[in-house]
Amino acid sequence: ITPGVLLCEAVFQTGALLLAGKFAAADGRPAGVPLLAKVENVRFRTPVYPGDTVTIEVRINEVAGGFYLMSGAMKSGDKRVLNVDFSVAWKTPEGQPAGA
Repeated sequence: ITPGVLLCEAVFQTGALLLAGKFAAADGRPAGVPLLAKVENVRFRTPVYPGDTVTIEVRINEVAGGFYLMSGAMKSGDKRVLNVDFSVAWKTPEGQPAGA
């Protein structure tokens, strides 16, 4: 696995935490699990080295047809490390109704 994949995965996991917090605040969440559906516009700007501290920011730009269109950024200090746009969909486990 390349370092870029791991950096993007950290942003995607932060997005999952954002959605979990959003649903907890709304006192419930849709049945199922979040699935990464689309990744686009990935821009790597500055390298990250072992021992660096990074800050990850994620926001929900739009909700459309069960998809959450999101964007994320990672910084190391004041330097931008990467930007990425991504979409998350919800998958209901087999045998469970969609509204459960």
